Amino acid sequence: MLVAMLRHLRCLAVCRESGEAAIEYLNTKIPGLIFLDVMMPHMDGFQVLGLIRANPQTADVPIIMYSAMDDSETHLLALALGADAFIVKGTMRLAALGRVIEHYRNPPHIPDDELLPLAG
Repeated sequence: MLVAMLRHLRCLAVCRESGEAAIEYLNTKIPGLIFLDVMMPHMDGFQVLGLIRANPQTADVPIIMYSAMDDSETHLLALALGADAFIVKGTMRLAALGRVIEHYRNPPHIPDDELLPLAG
């Protein structure tokens, strides 16, 4: 659903199905914005977030984490580990997602049309 919404908003959306695949991708290309699912096979989103933030080449890329888990502990952990925002699956609406993307797309350090949803 997220990838379809991003494509509807005319964003380049590249999806990886696991944390390992996401990290591999990030070794070859640095996106302007990352959507990162908390629940992924083999390596959860929190582990991936830690690796992204530990890498100097990806440390400053904005990351929006998302999950079906709607509890404050998950939300706060994501932010504490370095996520820029947290969205609960099922609450995302196209207009709101568009506003979030525009917020992160407008700063000069983020290239247009480079968004990377990782898994989910």
